[in-house]
Amino acid sequence: MEGETWYPINIDRVYKNQVTKKYETGDNYTSKDNILETFSKDNATEGIEIKAMKIAWLSKRSNRWNGSLLIWLSQKARVDHSLGQYMVRFGLTIAQRSAYEPRVGPERCYKCNQYGHRQF
Repeated sequence: MEGETWYPINIDRVYKNQVTKKYETGDNYTSKDNILETFSKDNATEGIEIKAMKIAWLSKRSNRWNGSLLIWLSQKARVDHSLGQYMVRFGLTIAQRSAYEPRVGPERCYKCNQYGHRQF
């Protein structure tokens, strides 16, 4: 049984205080409760509704004010629309967006630890 397909979009230079509960919990990686609804509302344009489904940080934990995150959207057409825009909004701030490209490392054999093939 397979669930609904979500489509990721990479967002860089997001100010953590717009997305997290830093001042409420002390942890700057706990997302605000309504961040998905806020993102959907802020980035909807005339005739195009964007529905954010999930959010996850790509950046490592640090004391920096900004970072990178992934947001999964409900429809591929909405991802294409968001990529057509130069920036996306988070409350009063804007952030850069780009297509998400997962990193794939080289194949490595677990038996001989050489690269380029796998043990079968």
